[in-house]
Amino acid sequence: IDLLGLDKVISKGTVDPLRPAGVIADWFFTLDKDEKDPVLGIHSLGEAYRKGDPNYDARSTVPAIVDVTTGAVVNNDYHALTTELALGFKDFVSPDAPDIYPEELRADIDALNVIIYADFNLAVNLAALVTNQKDYEYYYDRIFARLDWLEERLSKQRYLMGDTITDPDIRIFPTLARFDLVFYQKYLVNKKRLVDYPNLWNYAKDLYSNPAFGGTTDFDSMRKRFYYVDHTPFEDLPRLVPKGPDDSIWLEPNDRAEKFGK
Repeated sequence: IDLLGLDKVISKGTVDPLRPAGVIADWFFTLDKDEKDPVLGIHSLGEAYRKGDPNYDARSTVPAIVDVTTGAVVNNDYHALTTELALGFKDFVSPDAPDIYPEELRADIDALNVIIYADFNLAVNLAALVTNQKDYEYYYDRIFARLDWLEERLSKQRYLMGDTITDPDIRIFPTLARFDLVFYQKYLVNKKRLVDYPNLWNYAKDLYSNPAFGGTTDFDSMRKRFYYVDHTPFEDLPRLVPKGPDDSIWLEPNDRAEKFGK
């Protein structure tokens, strides 16, 4: 939303990443005054799902687009949400925003998004959820084979599709931001850290330096709330909150503009 300048027409609500004990199917606005979203006036996101379907009893997932007129969730398809925002709200996109879904690259973008999701975004979670060594090692090898491939790709261009930010850069960033903090040390995906890949690491810092990425990244919530307090893939793991890694390294200079030009 911020990258496209749509924050001027779409407000953002933030749910508390730490859910009440025993609750796994809903998200709550307990960070807001009176524990209610100030725009929608609801306590939980599930209320907006049920505004759209009174019989809805499945999980309330994020992100979700809510129609402020009806109060109902109208889109929660994270596979298509970014491109649908770019296309559906194109009349409101800032003139200096990048074209994240250029028509001539859409087939290639769609194909790369499938790869990133299967081999990275999803695979890091599956590596932690499987229950036997063979399956764990399958996802482990798949993840690092793809990271090696991405490292090579980013040795030749600033972003995943060339010299400007496009949709795959948006989709890969949340997993990159969590990699060393969560997946490497808690999910046992520990062959290499993100910082051990020169191109991937500088690419990640380059994205983070953009306020649309860095300004919406909350390492504290990942560490102290969701991943290490609320959520754990293994019931026998202690819920200790790690002190590291040092988040300030994300603010260190990157070499992408110098290497590929601005």
